Parts: sequence; structure tokens; C-alpha cells
Amino acid sequence: RDVQEQLAGGVQHIYSTLYAFAAVKCDGSVVTWGDGEVGGDSRDVQEQLAGGVQHIYSTSRAFAAVKNDGSVVTWG
Repeated sequence: RDVQEQLAGGVQHIYSTLYAFAAVKCDGSVVTWGDGEVGGDSRDVQEQLAGGVQHIYSTSRAFAAVKNDGSVVTWG
């Protein structure tokens, strides 16, 4: 599904790096878009971001997602 469809509803929070965004949805899944070099491409961790994300922290070039089980997923 394209990003626009995924963002059509259920978005709780949006975080950003320099040129990318990450949205956490109500179901704990994450949608990313923007420059892949700075976090817009999360395909490598797609399965880990499919649910259970509580919060995201970001720097100018990367994201770190904290999950319900206390694990951390990073990309960017």
C-alpha cells in the first residue's frame, strides 16, 4: 500500500529526521516516508515495525523505536 493510503487514518504521532518522517499508528505499526538515507526507508526493519511500537526517538539522520516488550529497533 502506498504511504498516502496508510496515513488515511489512525495516526497517533509523527516524528522526523532532517528529510524523513515516521508515523506511529493506533495499532503500534510505523509508516515511514521521505529520504531513505535519513530514515525514510524502513524496509530492512519492516517486520519489526508492524506492531507494538510505543514511541520513536530521532536524531537528524536516524530513528529508534521503543517497542512494548522493551526492545529497540533502529533505522536510518
